[in-house]
Amino acid sequence: MPINKVVDKAGKPVKKDGKQKYRVRVNYTDSNGRNKQLRLLA
Repeated sequence: MPINKVVDKAGKPVKKDGKQKYRVRVNYTDSNGRNKQLRLLA
């Protein structure tokens, strides 16, 4: 499960309300046996 900080084009961390934003990717297998990927912005 990769977790990355969100950065702008200048390479500076993006913050909202003083909190760091992160991008999370979750890989899982659904009930049919297919591989799935879920991307979240937290």
